[in-house]
Amino acid sequence: MGAKQVADCTRCVAVGIAGRIGKQRERKLADEAMHGFLDCLAEGLKDLAAVAEGTLKPLDLRAQSLLGSVGMLGVRVGVHHELRENHDANGEDIIAFFIKLDPHMNAPVAGDSSQPGINGFAGQLFVGTSSLAILRDQL
Repeated sequence: MGAKQVADCTRCVAVGIAGRIGKQRERKLADEAMHGFLDCLAEGLKDLAAVAEGTLKPLDLRAQSLLGSVGMLGVRVGVHHELRENHDANGEDIIAFFIKLDPHMNAPVAGDSSQPGINGFAGQLFVGTSSLAILRDQL
């Protein structure tokens, strides 16, 4: 993940995927929101927790989990913002939701997969056997 993607994720935590931030508001962004998001990721998704603890290398994460995709992390950022801002969810609620999704993040996913959570759309989301989804609207 490069600096641009980190900056995009930070902005998305504050205003959501479709939100816009001006230069003045960007300077005022609090680190607390991003730290809250990262805490939810680490507590709700075991593979990301393992990377944070140093027991799983990022390259191995990419090989075994969809969470190795910057786009999938972007989806998590959007979900985090949506749950906080529009559904009054707190950190514990978001962690519980991420825990429910965690078993469905295994990779690679075959284009003809019937993996739970894909609901028959794997052929539209993945090319061949892949660890990265086709994301048309990335961060």
